Amino acid sequence: EQLCAAVRRVCARRRPVSRASSVADLSGALARPDAIVCTTLQKLARLAPGAAPTARYALLVDECHRSYSGDDVWKRLAAALNGPPALVAGFTATPEERELKALGKPVHCLPLAAAVRSNFVLDVCRDFRAPRLTVALVDAATGKPIR
Repeated sequence: EQLCAAVRRVCARRRPVSRASSVADLSGALARPDAIVCTTLQKLARLAPGAAPTARYALLVDECHRSYSGDDVWKRLAAALNGPPALVAGFTATPEERELKALGKPVHCLPLAAAVRSNFVLDVCRDFRAPRLTVALVDAATGKPIR
């Protein structure tokens, strides 16, 4: 959602930007030769092979970690979109070796402290309060409380 909003702010003056919320929406949006389409990799991967028109395309992948790093996802995308993308840019706060292998060397890294200072992410530890829990020990053999 955030990435699509950012793309819309930057690109909407030059090209139409649409958000595909279903595979049917995606098929219709891809039929426009000048379209910029925001969707999920799962929807792209569920397109029938060759369903998209032949065109150069780029993928901007938000939260590109874990489930997106397998070779199968990229093979299905290439089949559905008539070939590999001209550019893949992945955004993640938690890159792992699999993502680096799939997407290559990072172009830019923003340290978490800098992201918090810039209000890009919330400082989840700032207001953390550990819950107070009441614990009762029970003897496993008798089921009676242990004091």
